[in-house]
Amino acid sequence: MTCGGDSLNVLLIGDFNARVGDEEGDVNNLAGIERNSKDNVRNANGYKLIELCNSFGLKLLNGTSRGDQNGEFTFVGGQGSSVIDYCFIGCEWNNHVVDFEVLNEPFSDHMPIVVSFNHSEVANVTTTNMELLPKIVWHSSNEHSYKANLDEALQNHEVANFNDLEEIIKQNFGSNIKRDIQVPPNFQEPILDSPITIQEVSSIVNGLKDGKAAGSDRIPAEFYKYGSNNLIQTLTGLINSVMENGVIPEQFKEALMFPIYKKGCAMNPANYRVLQNRLKMWISSKNLLSEFQAGFRSGYSTIDHIFVFKSIADLQEVKSCMSSSWILKQRSTRSTEMP
Repeated sequence: MTCGGDSLNVLLIGDFNARVGDEEGDVNNLAGIERNSKDNVRNANGYKLIELCNSFGLKLLNGTSRGDQNGEFTFVGGQGSSVIDYCFIGCEWNNHVVDFEVLNEPFSDHMPIVVSFNHSEVANVTTTNMELLPKIVWHSSNEHSYKANLDEALQNHEVANFNDLEEIIKQNFGSNIKRDIQVPPNFQEPILDSPITIQEVSSIVNGLKDGKAAGSDRIPAEFYKYGSNNLIQTLTGLINSVMENGVIPEQFKEALMFPIYKKGCAMNPANYRVLQNRLKMWISSKNLLSEFQAGFRSGYSTIDHIFVFKSIADLQEVKSCMSSSWILKQRSTRSTEMP
């Protein structure tokens, strides 16, 4: 069962031939949900199943619902009982689940599992599909002529906003955009609030990768990356205008998003890593991170921590052995001195 074309809006139910014990999974852990199970055994298939659950942000219902508080056995056979039948749901379906229970029926060694949904809420889920237009094709052979034409257009036309700039790049001139969202700054910080420089914009633009997807304007990165210096100057001016006026252009509110994540619920912002150059620079200037924080930091490595930890452990082991040897030697000396 799917909803809205989103692979996370699923109900996955059946016999998985896997035993996960009382493992909760990342989604349950993040939500602070304690899971119970009468089957405490975990096998290889169980580990793989939990890894799959974490990778796709699926929540395990067994042992977490009102109707299955104890985590009842789902398989009862002549050689024993176990939990191998499960129900997983995408995180967006969590609010629609009313209950989950394992029925005690004699007609099969696999007990039926029943999931109840609030049908009215599920029926009201709607989707909006945005037309994905093909991006403008970039030809590297046209780089020089593109720069020349771009310079001429920038000199002959006033660029008041990002929409104007996009139209110039696409060689279509015109329409203004509406700006109606005011974003006043919450605090003043020189590193964060000083005007954006041409060097900053140039560095970011030059770091853009070729051949990537375009946004709703259909302009891929190459048209900015291989543009002229005038383009970078114009782009810098527009960005600074946004900062000074505190007004967000309409284009900044639109995005074609195909989220890729490692594990957990895709609706949870904690599962996404956001690192911006200025934010990192500000954190560094304020010394907000300890020197012992090595994870996800450029120029740092957890290998150093592992080395220090191992060295301490080895030293502790040596000291322990030396102490044991000294005690044994003292006992041996005392025993030889006894009459």
